[in-house]
Amino acid sequence: ARNPQDRGALWRFAKDGRHGYLYGTIHIANLDWAMPGPTVGKALRDAEIIAIEADPGDPATGAGMARPQKSDEAPALSPALLERLRERAVRACEPWETLQTMPPLMIVTRLTLLDARWDGLHTDYSIEAVLAAFARKTGKSLALLETVATQRAAIVAGTPAEQATEIERQLTALESGAARQAMAAIADAWARGDLDTLRRLFSPPDARATLERVALEQAHGPEGSGHIGRPKIHRGAAPKGRVCPPL
Repeated sequence: ARNPQDRGALWRFAKDGRHGYLYGTIHIANLDWAMPGPTVGKALRDAEIIAIEADPGDPATGAGMARPQKSDEAPALSPALLERLRERAVRACEPWETLQTMPPLMIVTRLTLLDARWDGLHTDYSIEAVLAAFARKTGKSLALLETVATQRAAIVAGTPAEQATEIERQLTALESGAARQAMAAIADAWARGDLDTLRRLFSPPDARATLERVALEQAHGPEGSGHIGRPKIHRGAAPKGRVCPPL
């Protein structure tokens, strides 16, 4: 962006003569949001250490998140449910071969995040990735707050029966377009720094469980801390059939 804007919410805190910043991040974003605005940029330059939950650019993160489940921990999926997942993979132009060994909950999460591309939102532009890249480019220390195991456990959770129920719920939301609408609403509120709307979106018990799994997990990565200003979401209707979302 030629004139980058501050987006999201940034807090400054101080104690005993030292100070730091808390920046709420999001795992899907568009290219315009990848360049920090003046206030966030100043905070990044001022920081000695940049801490995020996990590093989305580390190949070990992706490998750990996608690692197959043990057979006694994995849900049993019906042929009909598997076919629905395959159909969504076709619509996302994602080869099934790259998905089929993942935990099923990770598959449906990945497909849901890919669906956000119709609104110009991509995991490639996640704010965590931006922060990690800034730390590397400027030689600042990069601290990771969580392990891959912790991240994975937040997504692949519950008994096999509970996982199957959650997969059905997420897949239904994906098929109906509800998941995409939720992600667009969250991204829009994040970019405007609208904490009241974010609080409302995450308040209902049912919404919290679904939105945390779907909208805050990168399918191969983490969540950190970050928030910032007015978004540009390019919405387009998702056509039927094998038409890939815009890259």
